[in-house]
Amino acid sequence: MPATWLFLAINVVMLAVLDLTGGASEPANLLRFGAKYGPAIADGQYWRLFTAIFLHVSLFHLLTNSIGLVIFGKIVESNFSTRTFASIYLLSGVFGNIASYAASPDIGVGASGAIFGIVGAYAAYLVRNRGELRESATGTLIALLILVGIDLFYGLTTPGIDNWAHVGGLSSGFVLSMYLSPRVSEYMQTEVPGMAFVRRIPVIRRPSTTSLVATIGVFLVIAAVLVWLIGRNYPYSVPAQIHHFNADALGLVQRGDYRDAAQDMLVVYRLDSAERRPGLAELVRALSAAALGQTQAAQIHVNRAIQLGLSSDAEAVAQALNRQLSGAPST
Repeated sequence: MPATWLFLAINVVMLAVLDLTGGASEPANLLRFGAKYGPAIADGQYWRLFTAIFLHVSLFHLLTNSIGLVIFGKIVESNFSTRTFASIYLLSGVFGNIASYAASPDIGVGASGAIFGIVGAYAAYLVRNRGELRESATGTLIALLILVGIDLFYGLTTPGIDNWAHVGGLSSGFVLSMYLSPRVSEYMQTEVPGMAFVRRIPVIRRPSTTSLVATIGVFLVIAAVLVWLIGRNYPYSVPAQIHHFNADALGLVQRGDYRDAAQDMLVVYRLDSAERRPGLAELVRALSAAALGQTQAAQIHVNRAIQLGLSSDAEAVAQALNRQLSGAPST
């Protein structure tokens, strides 16, 4: 299982990196390391569709995905070969993020789309070989359907779970496997030394390297076309998202939640134009100081932010912070 263990190791390392550089659950830090974010992808940052596969927001998030990766990774990698498994895993993760990108502008991370992809691949393997695998294929398929149904229902009823990524990964993994799944073509019967019976060993025929490369190429073209079509009239523009995070930060400041407001303004800092970033950087420092109770430092930074120049939305946040720090009533 070299690819399974490699993907697991990358996920663990990236969670540690996120925790050491600002927090795995902080939106600005997730954006920094390649989270899926609709407006940024529409703006040309297509690599986020790939890098988001290896990011997780917590140890629990990582553990739940790791269990699925190890269980189904072992099955699929041992039957399909390492190179085919890795191809399906990565492509399913990308297609899962494409589905999520089309459905929502929100920040998204996690390997669940890729893991649903290898579940879909295993289902396709059972479908293609149901004649040879007989009753075992039917029973396993039923169990997989129940498991997938429970997971999707849980995703629909639990906030913060990206079901679109799950559906995109599952369906793409299934379709990919209909082309790349090995075939159990026959059984060899071998005598077991010292025993009075023979053992039936399946003969597995895997697709050639040419077929694998051609299939990957076709699906990459499909992915590129989908991303282009989605981005042509993408409804969640960068300016709209900047306005959203500014408005959210304003409400947080008025409630006295300076720490979360600082995180919102960090996202604005990463999205806004370069000429506004000095002022935004000072506003982030002001909010961070306010969160630590350093009122005098916060007032210095917020005044610098206003002097350096902010958009009207960000200036509203700065003025609200100024009023809070001076003890004036907020309006």
